Amino acid sequence: MIKTPYKYHLTQELANGLTKLDDWLSTQPWDKNAALEFETLHELRDIIIDISNRGYYTSKERILLNALRRTYHDDRFAYEIINALKK
Repeated sequence: MIKTPYKYHLTQELANGLTKLDDWLSTQPWDKNAALEFETLHELRDIIIDISNRGYYTSKERILLNALRRTYHDDRFAYEIINALKK
């Protein structure tokens, strides 16, 4: 028996979250010393666009999106701390 991957359907809230992640990825000052290489950045953005077009994501993509979301939140939190320390 072949197991079909579970499909998580996008709600409007999740679609908005994907848009935020894609915007964040597209505006980062990526360089060869960055945590994510340029090729990886494009692959991640392609996955996000594909998910948005399909309207769902799989269990494997869910793991990737959760890791990406955590990185986004860590980045936003660090940015807020730096700005608070500058005041």
